[in-house]
Amino acid sequence: MISKHFALLPVLFLVPLIAAGFSIDLTTHGDLADRGDTITEAGTITFLGFEGGFYGIISDDGKHYDPINLDERFQVDGLRVQFELKILEGYLGIHMWGAIVQIISMEVLQG
Repeated sequence: MISKHFALLPVLFLVPLIAAGFSIDLTTHGDLADRGDTITEAGTITFLGFEGGFYGIISDDGKHYDPINLDERFQVDGLRVQFELKILEGYLGIHMWGAIVQIISMEVLQG
């Protein structure tokens, strides 16, 4: 009987974390948008096939960024972009792949 209850404990701890990863509404979490550093760099959009599949950004210096608001037109594996990001300090994501970021601006690099 006790083992059934212990089996539920991981689920009880994971549900809030998973829900936090889907919490993207910056109007209710505006304080998150106000924290963290702003970064301007170039990099490559990359499709990652784990955790249901998602697009991340690998900067030219090798840093991984997990954007919460990557526009559909930039969701192209291998696309070279120039970007300005705000790192969302203290934000938990479900991918566990890179820094959670909000894209401030992005443009495609030619060539």
